[in-house]
Amino acid sequence: MGNSSMAAASPQMMMTVGEFCEILSHACETNRTWLQDFDRDEVWVSEDLFVVMQAYWNLKSAA
Repeated sequence: MGNSSMAAASPQMMMTVGEFCEILSHACETNRTWLQDFDRDEVWVSEDLFVVMQAYWNLKSAA
């Protein structure tokens, strides 16, 4: 038996931001219920994309 406190690492797959956005956008627009399964999942993004997204969100919220 392994150490029960160590979680098994999930395999990670790569795709372009363009592919990710296209799929996610379509799923959101068509209100796919499977999106709810991933509400709390975390997604790794590059630092520069994170900064741009944060700035966009702050500007959107201020408008």
